[in-house]
Amino acid sequence: MSDVFSRLTAALADRYRFARDGRGGPAMLGEGGMASVYLARDLRHDREVAIKVVRPELTAAIGPERFLREIETTARLTHPSILPLFDSGDADGILWYAMPYFAGRTLKDRLVEHGPLPLAEALGIFRDVAGALEHAHRNGVLHRDLKPANVLLQDGRAVLADFGIALPTAGTATRLTDSGLSVGTPEYMSPEQALGERNLDARSDIYALGCVLYQMLAGEPPFTGATPQAVIAKRLVEPVPRLSTVREVPRAVEAAIAKSLSRQPADRFSSMAEFVRAVDAADAPAGGSPDVRTFARRWLQPRLIASLLLIVVAGVIALRTRRAAPIRYDPQVVAILPARINAPGHSLDYLKEGILDLAAARLTGEGGPRAADPRATLAALRTSGEENAGALAARLGAGKVLDESIVSDGQHLTITATLISYPGGARQAPVSVEGTEDSLGVLVDRLMIRV
Repeated sequence: MSDVFSRLTAALADRYRFARDGRGGPAMLGEGGMASVYLARDLRHDREVAIKVVRPELTAAIGPERFLREIETTARLTHPSILPLFDSGDADGILWYAMPYFAGRTLKDRLVEHGPLPLAEALGIFRDVAGALEHAHRNGVLHRDLKPANVLLQDGRAVLADFGIALPTAGTATRLTDSGLSVGTPEYMSPEQALGERNLDARSDIYALGCVLYQMLAGEPPFTGATPQAVIAKRLVEPVPRLSTVREVPRAVEAAIAKSLSRQPADRFSSMAEFVRAVDAADAPAGGSPDVRTFARRWLQPRLIASLLLIVVAGVIALRTRRAAPIRYDPQVVAILPARINAPGHSLDYLKEGILDLAAARLTGEGGPRAADPRATLAALRTSGEENAGALAARLGAGKVLDESIVSDGQHLTITATLISYPGGARQAPVSVEGTEDSLGVLVDRLMIRV
């Protein structure tokens, strides 16, 4: 990569300054079959970044236009558990993209240092990653290389990295295999990906997440071997090892993992949301009661989906019959408005809807208030054409609406939330929390406790 690195540094000299190691060489953060990662400083924004450089063989297989299209799609993903992309391009024939520099630990580090995770911690990480993947799948993006090394542990939250180029889109898998490049990571690849099938879908990522969840609970992936070929062979012919032979876990968790690892895609869950619901069917974690954060993530419950379907059906009937029916407000349902942003000179638009998902994930409880589905909320707002709390409450039958605003000067931000009750529109006193943008998850936790 020395010639590639020299050409890259020359092409990007006006935008990035690449760091050097103690011997004067490039400061490399990592290297794999698909790319090398270097530490650099973003000269325009005065911040450290990680720049991933695609191997020349993969560049030839993908082609610059396809790569830049995929990166453009990936860059539009905005979710609290997805590591964002800052920049990308074709520099003198070298494909690259820039990400935030992360100096903390990965899930792989955590597993190497401490072995299997406590159940509550493992399920918390699982839900964060599943939420990130569900968001990506809704936007037509597959991860394709999910593994513990790509899960970053940051401020009590799991953040998923390395979307975009683990395997190019349908139609290029055969060329990559023929060129001798490894496709994905054998311990976490779905059978169809291992066999080089071109038309992968969300169920391939579901298989990989099942492998990661199994490893978090068992200490190692479900299939291991001395060589990649041995791992793939086991995956194709051997049954999934029973997790209960390693440790005690709720039956619903073991059953959900087994289903996610089905050899045939048709036998797995159809979506990440379905996978999460199956895991959440578990009783209290073995060895103790679940913690607050575990409950706080259980926002996608079947009863909520059923309630929303009833609301939609009722709305259709009302429109067709043109008869005004009295609105029934459910005092346990909270609709969350997208945040209003006041950040002159700073781009925080990604928080407008991102905080909706984040706040909804934190707002639930056994027998307590629960968040309206964020997708139903956004659909209702698009239909009405305005972000009106009263209209939203009436459309969703929500007894409460959470109105949020974010003020930022680029370094610190203040989140203010006001809870409005319906019918009537009575407002509680607003509550506020302050902190930095990179501690958003912690700030929302504090805010939802106080609301």
